[in-house]
Amino acid sequence: MLVAKIINQSEIEVLHCINNTQIEELKHLGYMEYIQDDKPICIEGDKATSNYQVIDNKIVQCWSISKDNQAIINELKEKLSKSDYRIIKCMEAQLTGNAFPYDVELLHLERQQVRDRINELEELILTEL
Repeated sequence: MLVAKIINQSEIEVLHCINNTQIEELKHLGYMEYIQDDKPICIEGDKATSNYQVIDNKIVQCWSISKDNQAIINELKEKLSKSDYRIIKCMEAQLTGNAFPYDVELLHLERQQVRDRINELEELILTEL
């Protein structure tokens, strides 16, 4: 049987007990039966965070799913990188006196929106710390 003692909301100490005498001794030290739950499968951009609650004198592992802001930032940065070639093509066209191959105003607007979203998410990460 597994027993555990809560250290803080996201950390526990888990011990494996082999007999009832050991279990009783550990209960006097604040340990309780531990119910472990499987980590949920998350979709891309989400993360599962474990926490522990006392329910019916047992420590129960619970999971919450939230957005993984760093993963979203990485995806947005990749999106910017993938559109860099269009900026380079426009710069080459300007240097050679040719027509722009893309709508520069629209291209700039789209890329700025991505950069703004990255900045928002980075600010959220800082406030979570």
